[in-house]
Amino acid sequence: MKHSSLIIAMLITFTAFAQTKTNHPAQLSASEIISKSEEAYKNLKFYLDSGKVISDHSDSKFPNKSVIYFKTAYSNTGNFNFEFYAPGKSNSLYVINRTGNDIKSWWGVTNKIKSHTKITEPLNAAAGVSHLSSRMIPLLLLKEPFTSTKNIYQSLDSVAVTTEALNGLACYKLSGVSNGGKATIWISEKDFLIRKITMINVISESQAQMLNQLALSKTKDKNPRAYQILKNYKATGRTLKKAYEFYPYTPKTIDKALFTFRPNRKVPL
Repeated sequence: MKHSSLIIAMLITFTAFAQTKTNHPAQLSASEIISKSEEAYKNLKFYLDSGKVISDHSDSKFPNKSVIYFKTAYSNTGNFNFEFYAPGKSNSLYVINRTGNDIKSWWGVTNKIKSHTKITEPLNAAAGVSHLSSRMIPLLLLKEPFTSTKNIYQSLDSVAVTTEALNGLACYKLSGVSNGGKATIWISEKDFLIRKITMINVISESQAQMLNQLALSKTKDKNPRAYQILKNYKATGRTLKKAYEFYPYTPKTIDKALFTFRPNRKVPL
């Protein structure tokens, strides 16, 4: 009797396991995953996210690790708001907003409100200080073309596909080369929205010295203090690492207040 019960239990377990395996999504190719992800962003009615970028540009002499936090609000009617800031820096808040046909930006560092004719203008302008987060997801959401700028998928080559759980969420993991460095993208199997991106670029000592010379030529007359710092700095090779984390939400309705332009704010210290 005991043997019969054991066999029945094993059969039930095997059946449940087999059903789980059968229901698991079939493996897709890299091009199919990318196509489905791009289509998912294009078809969104509303999109919200929050996230962060951890950036490590360290070398042996000048450690430089930082983090910024960002959030996005998007409606397919055209309304859009993107904000980011660096914790502990009261003037670091950057706001980019489009409400109707009115496009404005504000950055705490300059404390000036700017008007724009295209939403891509302020998003491109903020790319450097936002560690590219101002373009990463907006490039996939917005209908307007970004001049001479490819989205993360368009710049990805030699792609390998695996699957991996990220914070308990089943994801497709795309690994490849982007702009000369290594890039890895985690995409949810459920909704095909990006959850994480890592990018690693290695700069040789000769490349670092060349970049330093370029910076010297640009700062000599415009920024004497920066010029002296760069002049006394011996450029060495370094590894540049960026990790982007995204926490997206696609509501059925959206609060219009999320698209209110709110400049003149300070980040709490």
